[in-house]
Amino acid sequence: MGNDIPAARHQKIIGFLKKNGFVRVEELSRILDVSLLTIRRDLDRMAEEGLLQRTHGGAVFVQPNRVELLYARKGEQHKEEKAAIGKMAASLVEDDDLVFINSGSTAYHVLMNLAGRPKVKVVTNNVAAVVDLEEAAGLEVILVGGHYRPESHCLVGSLSELILNGICATKAIIGADGISVELGITSPVAQEASVTAKMLERTNGQVIVIADNSKIGVVSNFVITPIENVDILVTNRKPNNLDLQDFAKHGVRVIYAD
Repeated sequence: MGNDIPAARHQKIIGFLKKNGFVRVEELSRILDVSLLTIRRDLDRMAEEGLLQRTHGGAVFVQPNRVELLYARKGEQHKEEKAAIGKMAASLVEDDDLVFINSGSTAYHVLMNLAGRPKVKVVTNNVAAVVDLEEAAGLEVILVGGHYRPESHCLVGSLSELILNGICATKAIIGADGISVELGITSPVAQEASVTAKMLERTNGQVIVIADNSKIGVVSNFVITPIENVDILVTNRKPNNLDLQDFAKHGVRVIYAD
């Protein structure tokens, strides 16, 4: 906590952000009965300490996501929302597209919804999804090689990236554990972040991020790509009182699966 921020005001700011996710400078100034300049200084100091993220005109609560959940547990969280997001993201894929799809439980639902699309080609490191596709119902799937990570049922490593170097995709649909304006798309696992970053590097078309609203505002350990490289965010609904206009200012179109 910054020495120049009174404890009571500091705690009120943190409490308000935890409850609402986003707050504007003018609102805090009115609630706390201090000047706009004082609030801006408070937020700047708290941002330096990693307690929040500054945005244009306000701040967003930082929800550090530093622990990787096991695949089975992740799959059970927000299951209905992920299914809706997967269906919506799959509808953005056109015939003759070659699509990169990465690991994760939300990406799993995208692949399930692409089954029966014989004119679509998918390149993925998502072992769990490929296994459940069975005979893929006509969908052409290329599974990249690499080191198997049982924690997330995916393939990672230098071999995965070497294979991806020989492919150019028209779209990339990627799941993420965190998405924020300031720090971009993030993952708790360095190897998975590296493979996903390689997918984006080899994509000539749209980059579509899929994330339920609990991931918005979350910052994880390893950066996949800055927010400027994202074209579309597919989510289930707007987080409570979180201003998504900052995403639009960076060229990100937000689509709600609900």
